[in-house]
Amino acid sequence: MVVGVPKEIKVGEQRIALTPAGARAFSDAGHRILVEAGAGAGSGFRDEEFAAAGAELAGVAELWRQAELVLKVKEPLAEEVPRIRDGQTLFTYLHLAAVPDLVRGLIARNAIAIAYETVERADGSLPLLTPMSEVAGRLAVQEGAHYLGRAYGGRGILLSGVPGVPHGNVAILGSGTVGLNAAKSALGLGADVSLLDINLDRLRHADDVFGGRVITLASNAFNIEQVIARADLLVGAVLVAGARAPRLVTEVLVRRMKPGAVIVDVAVDQGGCIETVRPTTLLEPVYTLHGVLHYGVTNMPALVPRTSTFALTNASLCSRPRAQGTTPGRARRSRTGGRRQHLARPRRASGGGGHRRGEAARPRRASLGARSHVAGHGLRLESEGERVVAGGAVEPPARGEAIPRGEVLLAPAAGAGPMHARHHLGASELSQTGDRTQDQEGRHEHEVQPGDEHEAHGKGPKNASRSAGTDEALAGRGRGHGDDGRRG
Repeated sequence: MVVGVPKEIKVGEQRIALTPAGARAFSDAGHRILVEAGAGAGSGFRDEEFAAAGAELAGVAELWRQAELVLKVKEPLAEEVPRIRDGQTLFTYLHLAAVPDLVRGLIARNAIAIAYETVERADGSLPLLTPMSEVAGRLAVQEGAHYLGRAYGGRGILLSGVPGVPHGNVAILGSGTVGLNAAKSALGLGADVSLLDINLDRLRHADDVFGGRVITLASNAFNIEQVIARADLLVGAVLVAGARAPRLVTEVLVRRMKPGAVIVDVAVDQGGCIETVRPTTLLEPVYTLHGVLHYGVTNMPALVPRTSTFALTNASLCSRPRAQGTTPGRARRSRTGGRRQHLARPRRASGGGGHRRGEAARPRRASLGARSHVAGHGLRLESEGERVVAGGAVEPPARGEAIPRGEVLLAPAAGAGPMHARHHLGASELSQTGDRTQDQEGRHEHEVQPGDEHEAHGKGPKNASRSAGTDEALAGRGRGHGDDGRRG
């Protein structure tokens, strides 16, 4: 695949979608990398670093013409949309809810547009939005504290106060990733912090994290009015994934705020949660309305482009969700494939931390449908009674045959009773006896019942339509690799 990384042209945007380390990862995987000359300068990366990592330097026209996958940071501007080819894949932050014209442009170009902010794990977390939300949340308080200075039109408030002088007051709407990171920064500066959210579980989490040092309030019209009236700094940190942010603060409420107070609306790129906030740039970040300073920069993390670039690349290249029912572990080299792979190891039955040599483990019930993707292998079992090895060969196994590590077995189950799958450090075997089998080395033993839901991968209905076969992925000593993220 040809991967293109153009230079960002949005005002004040200095981030780049890929670091030299990321370019090396793509190059090592056999992809061709095109990086626009000078694209990494704002984040402190020289063209020579990308070239040394295996990337090719290219002009903007050549890059857009050749790239099959275009990696960007911010949404394409009006002058970039015409460069998008039919069927070209675009991977970037889009925030389409606030820019309907861009939606129409992408549809007209017949592009495959994938938004970082809507990539979602099975648990609802947003792994590619989280790092920028962390940066934006911390910057919101840093920038707000800066503009509270009298020289910039603020109230002249030091958030930490001094002995004998009250601390500044910070109100944060939303306790997601942005809100929690904003609260962390505000507490670090010594401010009095109020955190509002409609999700009481999130508020409980915040109360535990901050040890009761944050005032947590249920978000409703009455409480919002109360906190806004006393706030020196108001942070909007509301997110509805893929949709426009709700308007929580009206212009009437803004008029009631203290003269010189500061509003920082992190949700402005999704339309904003404060009625009087409009998008601004890093060159002109603030404006004053009704005596209140408004900060509406849509790409706040671009203020710290090096930190943000590393955070984004770490998330986009290294964030791999853990398969349900597997434990984190390391990669190992397959005996047949020759390539290092992350393999999934089924967890032991709950309630036991292991067993002594020679003692039977508690049986763990698990089953797979006849066609099942094997986590970590990238293999698919195509038919019953076939064995798929890491090298891609498909062959029928003999009953009770020892399966070398790195191979996958789909056991025939026509009219058979419960299957017993065993694996140990050296090899795996499968038996169709109805009784508990004797492990030749007294190690792990797992019971498999046809029709049970597969706990290791969380896929397939409980009673799959193809119930004539039961398969079990046996991965020796390998462990799954993953990362849990929280909603941004």
